[in-house]
Amino acid sequence: DAPRAAFMLHAGDLINRADKDADWGEWFLAGGSLHAESPCIATPGNHEYKVTREIAGVPTKIELSKYWRPMFAFPENGPEKLRETAYYVDFQGMRIISLNSNEHQLDQAPWLEQVLSNNPQRWTVITFHHPLYSTAAGRDNPAIRLAWQDLFDKYKVDLVLQGHDHSYGRTGL
Repeated sequence: DAPRAAFMLHAGDLINRADKDADWGEWFLAGGSLHAESPCIATPGNHEYKVTREIAGVPTKIELSKYWRPMFAFPENGPEKLRETAYYVDFQGMRIISLNSNEHQLDQAPWLEQVLSNNPQRWTVITFHHPLYSTAAGRDNPAIRLAWQDLFDKYKVDLVLQGHDHSYGRTGL
């Protein structure tokens, strides 16, 4: 539908099961030649992580898919703990920032403030997986709001794109 698109942006959940090679193969097969022809900006969703420890059925430790970094070559300009999952790129007057909403949310805030405060671009777009405000009942994310929303407001971020709820929602200005 958009043959002249300069890149693709994915807000997480590219696959269903983090460490299943077949899931990654299906993702690349579904994209066909687009993956070879168009740059991709992706942020990891919860499906790119596997639970490695639970207590009483509640995940207490998660781990990024072993396939994430070999599959992509994203900038390594983000926080040390989140290589190629939190990063930014500048493109034609726009700074696109990928945040990792799965882990270390508070640790990303100082880095995010530095990236936003030193932004020479006209437009700022931020993408991550879990929404600040969910359109689905029971899926609210107050910890993510606490970590990042004040920075979005302070630096007047133009657009925030999220994926987890697979729905459309918008806030007022």
